[in-house]
Amino acid sequence: MHHNLLKGKQFIYTRSEGDSSELRNMLAEYGGEIIDFPTIEVTKRELLEAENKIIEEADSFDWIILTSSNAVKYLFEYWAEFNKEISLFDNVKFAVVGAQTGETLKKYGFAYSYINKGITGVEFANELTKIISSSQKALYPTGTLTGSNMENTLGERITRVNIYKTTLPKIVDKNILQQIIDFNYDMLIFTSPSGFDNLVELISSEVDIKLIPATCIGTTTKNAMLLKGVKPLAVATSADSFGIAQSIINYYKTDISNQ
Repeated sequence: MHHNLLKGKQFIYTRSEGDSSELRNMLAEYGGEIIDFPTIEVTKRELLEAENKIIEEADSFDWIILTSSNAVKYLFEYWAEFNKEISLFDNVKFAVVGAQTGETLKKYGFAYSYINKGITGVEFANELTKIISSSQKALYPTGTLTGSNMENTLGERITRVNIYKTTLPKIVDKNILQQIIDFNYDMLIFTSPSGFDNLVELISSEVDIKLIPATCIGTTTKNAMLLKGVKPLAVATSADSFGIAQSIINYYKTDISNQ
């Protein structure tokens, strides 16, 4: 048993502000501590008239593709603004990435028809080509910084609307920022390229970023890190808290076995 595997170790979690309790509890079982330091701020985007119409008439689509909990949250916020009757979506199928996105969807009373538990957008898009037929139409509500893999792969089957935007937080905790600059932690956790890039913006004038110890979700974030000379110590094999926790636990188990 390795219940003290992470004892005394601190992990700085850079995801957008939200509920980190699941990962916190998983690492706490091994003695680890999570420190929240959001490096991205997610807010609802004001839509153009044509985009509003697409979201309001989302029940005309065969599928709705959701790749994050933020996409779920803001989609339902818009529907609430439109006083949309939720029962109209009974015939619409939902495809989601990751267990957390699926759980968020369930909180709004909907079940997904397909879930991808992998870690790349390319992988998900390729799977959807086998599920969404060429005669079907899919709505893709997402964020401004999301890549174009989905549209490139699904082509005319998909309609993308950016319903939220991702920016650097206006205010950050200066004490935690100094802790990062002083390398007074054990590992940083990145869940997106934008989260990584924003942290680099905050600390690059103070530290050699190539030296930061970090783990991440997925090859997209990994590649963004490698482009700036940062090699992740571990990469999560699934896009959820379990994947992050396992990547950290396995890293330290391997580290011990190599000593």
